[in-house]
Amino acid sequence: MKTIVPNRSNNFDIIRFVAASQVVIWHSIEHLFLNNITVSNIIKKIIEPIPGVPIFFVISGFLIYTSYERNNNLRQYLKNRMLRIFPGLWFVFIFTLLMLTILGFIIPNIMLKSFWLWVFTQITIFQFYTPDFLRSFGAGNPNGSLWTIFIEFSFYLFIPFLFLLKKINFRIIAIIILIGISILYNFWYNDNFKARAQDLNIIQKLLGLNLLPYLFYFLIGVLIKIKWEVIKIYFVNKGFVWLSCYFSYYIIFFFNT
Repeated sequence: MKTIVPNRSNNFDIIRFVAASQVVIWHSIEHLFLNNITVSNIIKKIIEPIPGVPIFFVISGFLIYTSYERNNNLRQYLKNRMLRIFPGLWFVFIFTLLMLTILGFIIPNIMLKSFWLWVFTQITIFQFYTPDFLRSFGAGNPNGSLWTIFIEFSFYLFIPFLFLLKKINFRIIAIIILIGISILYNFWYNDNFKARAQDLNIIQKLLGLNLLPYLFYFLIGVLIKIKWEVIKIYFVNKGFVWLSCYFSYYIIFFFNT
């Protein structure tokens, strides 16, 4: 099967920028307690239909599938994925450690087991852990956005298993089934745990922070990649059309809420 790699004209960098901007602006308004300002609420209304994190996961599905399809040497694939994540991650950790030391969070707690557990989690893929002595820093987590690293790495490990299905039609069927399972899992988790998120134990929290709740976003990206030659007529050179749809949606629903 011929591998078709979309070129840079697909504007992934622009999509990433828009998604990242949505996340930064949304969380800035939340964490800086700007919700009571009229302008802030208008901005949130505008960016609400552009969910940043799900967009990143969909893009990951598209690009990671493309990467493994292009070169399915498992050793090289995992090496490339790790080189993509860890150098930048370790740089961020060193910078964060220096900043927290200067601000007085590290020295008084350096002998605590929770400190060294935090160090381990920050240099691996378990960034969702935050010890109690850091809960008073900022919004309660020095690098709150890094929780996605664990999910992203789970996506990396998932893709080779998908390629065990050699026939593309079987692969598509499996993807559709897994999308359905992932969505149903979200309904189950939200019904049972979402309302009492602050009172969950570690096991219950991990039920919501693993591959399965986010898998459907990733697999939608994979499905788009597989069917790209069929559906690209709806996306290529259609930026103005999609922007028009977005602003129409915004105008209709904003002025009716």
